[in-house]
Amino acid sequence: MHASHNALLLVPQPIEKLVRKFLIAEAQLNYGDANQTDEETLEALGEFNLMATTDGCRVMLPKDRYTGSPVPIGVQVFTAPHKEGVPANSYGIFRQKQRLRKEYQGMSKSELGAILRTKRSDGNDEKDMSITESYDEGVLFYTGDTTIALLQERWREICPRYKYIIHEVTFLGEPSTNLDSSVRAKGHTHYAQLHPWICAFPNTTFICVHWSL
Repeated sequence: MHASHNALLLVPQPIEKLVRKFLIAEAQLNYGDANQTDEETLEALGEFNLMATTDGCRVMLPKDRYTGSPVPIGVQVFTAPHKEGVPANSYGIFRQKQRLRKEYQGMSKSELGAILRTKRSDGNDEKDMSITESYDEGVLFYTGDTTIALLQERWREICPRYKYIIHEVTFLGEPSTNLDSSVRAKGHTHYAQLHPWICAFPNTTFICVHWSL
């Protein structure tokens, strides 16, 4: 299904090859032919479009892959703390928007027009002509499997920026050092760890997923 629709799959760089092997094996299990080779599977489905990603990687999505937004949409990759030896990613979806540069904010349209006319008459190149700048507006953040260390270490890049945060909450239980240690060893988060962050950012909607009750 992924290959036939040419879906772009963002995966942690260290396990790109393993993910490809998994997708081929999954397809072969679904077809139920034990004798089908990897080559035959790929010939039938097409190659999987995997992108190996690392922390800080930014991917701008092709405009034909989404609807409803007149501005470009992209994904930023965050390395997610997980259990030892298992690479994981979190993903932030953002809109790339334009705004007036700081020195021009608060000016009237006539004042801005006069500045642009002056720049043209001075022979400025296109870059110097611009009175706007690009900025990213966070829309949705998805943690995937991770520990509370993600927010503890990088909350400034996440909590104030994204309107919606889908955060894993695998376990419930009375807060304790033992629960913290157990959950951390498994590479997950329990609700008592996330609750202070929910309270600290009332303008952000937290959506808790991945319950294991």
